[in-house]
Amino acid sequence: MVSNTPHAQCPDNPCGIEASCRLNSAGIPVCSCPFGYLGDPFKECVRPECVSDGDCTEFQGCRKGKCVDPCIYSCGTNAACSTKHHVPVCYCPEGSTGSPFERCDPL
Repeated sequence: MVSNTPHAQCPDNPCGIEASCRLNSAGIPVCSCPFGYLGDPFKECVRPECVSDGDCTEFQGCRKGKCVDPCIYSCGTNAACSTKHHVPVCYCPEGSTGSPFERCDPL
């Protein structure tokens, strides 16, 4: 009978918190994070705050498992930014001109 408990699979479990351990065909432990989790399976696997933009508010985007303001680092110097449906919209403020993704200068 084969047991699916972590202890039976890996008697000296080298895996981190929330990680799964199984023995490969050579009997060597293999650590992995469960589906939907991120991290280093030898340290800790964590459930991310988000997996896609739809997990965040309309004004945020999902980046590396966290809901963040997508305007950060998206626009050029002196440009303004608003977020619509998880997407940053860069523009030059009134009274300025240029490419909002590069630089906005006064008129």
